[in-house]
Amino acid sequence: MKRRSRITRSMSRSSTLECQIASINNLTQTKKGNTDEDKQTFVNTIAFLAFSTMLAAAQMHGAAVQSVESAMKMK
Repeated sequence: MKRRSRITRSMSRSSTLECQIASINNLTQTKKGNTDEDKQTFVNTIAFLAFSTMLAAAQMHGAAVQSVESAMKMK
């Protein structure tokens, strides 16, 4: 079995450590990106649901007003 010098061993350890740090940084950046996208998607979804609810409520209100007006005309 060959003996590696101290310099060679420390270089291989540092390169392994650098690779690990780089992969951790990549994961962190990916998570941040996904989190921002998820937040934006969530906000867009809530806005869409709020708008849809208001539209449905306005339509129901309009129908109720029409039925009351028609009932008043019948009297």
